[in-house]
Amino acid sequence: MRAGLVIGFALASGFISGVAANDSASPPAYDAGNASTNGGMPTSLVIGYEGEGHVDASDEACRTFVIETVEWEKADVDKAVKDVCAYRKRHVEEYAALQAAYKEFALVLSEQTVRFDGTAATAHLAGMVRSCIDHKSELTTGGQDVGIDMIPNGIAAQCLRFGTEFLTAETMQLRGE
Repeated sequence: MRAGLVIGFALASGFISGVAANDSASPPAYDAGNASTNGGMPTSLVIGYEGEGHVDASDEACRTFVIETVEWEKADVDKAVKDVCAYRKRHVEEYAALQAAYKEFALVLSEQTVRFDGTAATAHLAGMVRSCIDHKSELTTGGQDVGIDMIPNGIAAQCLRFGTEFLTAETMQLRGE
């Protein structure tokens, strides 16, 4: 069922046919500095969204953000710090999971005897995840108070999880599982 939803999303977004809705949803440009010896596939998956790979989920960073954003009682600030950190940590965890799934995908793809265009597939996957983030971001008001940090981190985490599940399914298919 989940694989059907993933394929349905890919079809609906136009990425299976290689057509993106607009330039902002297009896959990021190929970065030669990120290429491996593995058929030129990038060593990591670059999605191209704001703050990618630079989310600070430390208690200190969360507390600094909350204190700079709101003027609440200490108990409310402490709760907000926990909430902001939870969203940031989930974002960081999902990003790491996507990168791990990508590395496994690239390894399995490199073992294939059939010629696949892994670089193009990577660019389209990045575009698909970026489109998910853009789509979900357009369906929110952006929040208020500490929500302005929690909402984008929650959206990114959801879309990164989607990308991880998609890559895991693709990797299994390449293995013949």
